[in-house]
Amino acid sequence: MMWVGNKRRLVAGLVVYVVLLAVSALLLKDDGLADSVWRIPVVLLPLPAGAYFIYLEARRYQHLDEYWQHVHLTALAIGFLGSALVAFTLGFLEKAGIARQSGFFYFGVMTALYVLGLVIARRRYS
Repeated sequence: MMWVGNKRRLVAGLVVYVVLLAVSALLLKDDGLADSVWRIPVVLLPLPAGAYFIYLEARRYQHLDEYWQHVHLTALAIGFLGSALVAFTLGFLEKAGIARQSGFFYFGVMTALYVLGLVIARRRYS
């Protein structure tokens, strides 16, 4: 039953994050903030909601049984270490003229590797 309340908080946190992200994007779309000291707080506006999402996920993991904790730990290790390998590789390739990647690119890589890690861990431990 605890997951139901946590699920509502998770959805609410994601909705707040998306709204703040949209507000931030709309405010930044106008070039009036280009030279303003407010551009940094506006860019960082969605971060508290993102931090809340991370907090809720960490709490959820604490309430999983040992099997699922082990599966997620394995997936997190694969996602983290795989992302580090990709980041180092692309860092070295920058010296060869490959363009820098955005942080959003690395988040996508990390997420994809985490999902791959979940698949691997579930197959390995079941």
